[in-house]
Amino acid sequence: MINKADYEVLSLLRRNARVKIVDLAEELSMPHSTAQLRIRRLQKTIIHKTCSVLNFSILEFPVRTLYLFSFPGKKRLSQELFTHCSVNNAYRTTTGFDYCLDCYFRNVGESNKFNEQLEKEGCKKISFFFVTEELKVEESIP
Repeated sequence: MINKADYEVLSLLRRNARVKIVDLAEELSMPHSTAQLRIRRLQKTIIHKTCSVLNFSILEFPVRTLYLFSFPGKKRLSQELFTHCSVNNAYRTTTGFDYCLDCYFRNVGESNKFNEQLEKEGCKKISFFFVTEELKVEESIP
C-alpha cells in the first residue's frame, strides 16, 4: 500500500532521481534510514527504472514526430521498426490505431523517409504530428 509519504518521496525522485538520500530525508523531515528503506521498497514495487531525460535538440535531433498507425489484420510491428535508431518510445494503442511511435530526427527529410518505411512495412491509416513544444515532461506527481 502506498501512502502520502511514499508519494512525497516519489515526487522528489521524479524531479531529481539522483538526489542524495540525506537531502531527500531532510526535505521531507524524516530520518535518513526511513527514507532509504522507503526508496528500497519503492524500487522493488513501483519504480520501474531510473533514466535521464535528454535534450534531443542539443544532440542535433530537433524534429520530434509522433506516428499513429495500424496494420491490416493481426500483423505486428517489425523488429526493424521497433529498434530503429529514431524511435524513442513505442506504444500499443486502441481506438483506431494499433501503435504510437515517438521519434526524433535530424531533419524533416529523415522523418519523411521513416514515414515511407512505415508504408513499405504495410502500415495503414498513418497519421503523424510534429511536436512543436513540450508543455510538460516527467514532473512530480500530485
